[in-house]
Amino acid sequence: MSSYCGSTALVSASGELDADAGQALQAALDSVTADEQDLLVDLHGVAVMDADGLLHLLDVHRRAECLGLRVLVTGWQPQPQQCMAQVAGIPGRGSATSPPRLSRGKDASCS
Repeated sequence: MSSYCGSTALVSASGELDADAGQALQAALDSVTADEQDLLVDLHGVAVMDADGLLHLLDVHRRAECLGLRVLVTGWQPQPQQCMAQVAGIPGRGSATSPPRLSRGKDASCS
């Protein structure tokens, strides 16, 4: 589900973030216009995430940065945060709701 507030596009995910979630995440990012400056991905409704879901989330992050968007992922629940820590080695700041902030900027993968 996507919504907008000023220059921020909000993508709210729910259920399981797995291999099947990729199309929905990509479709949400496809709806972002040039008017948006920020992408806020809300994971409050995601209780379970596997490695495929994490890869989809990271791909959305990479694509959003290539569009010049600043990205913030919020609402991490315990299991998805644990998956992030195990698969990507990014443990967050010690709380299920305080994930690492993902930085803005273009890199070589955007070419």
